Amino acid sequence: MWFTDEAIAGWAAEPRTTRGGQPRYSPLAILTALTIHAVFRLANRHRTAKLAFCRDLLAVPPPSDPEPPGRRQDRLRDLTGHDLEVCPGCGGRMLPYGTLRPRPPPRPPMWCDSS
Repeated sequence: MWFTDEAIAGWAAEPRTTRGGQPRYSPLAILTALTIHAVFRLANRHRTAKLAFCRDLLAVPPPSDPEPPGRRQDRLRDLTGHDLEVCPGCGGRMLPYGTLRPRPPPRPPMWCDSS
């Protein structure tokens, strides 16, 4: 991928006339960088290549395919030792009773004038 000198010159940001710090890049430069990232996924490929290079230097075999994630209750039990299915008070089994509905948004006060 090549960029002309005119395109690179267009990446410089215009000086700001309002308060605040001066921007370094123009909106065109930011859009170009985001487009390149979205199309080519360079950041993830670069990280993958660096990790593979580090593994080669350390003579570490590549990782095997990760196992599919299990239930979050099982992961919590493995990490903390606490089981969500056991009642902490009596030690009995916790049974789902129902789900809670989200609260409705608060009503505006009666004296609010919407005109």
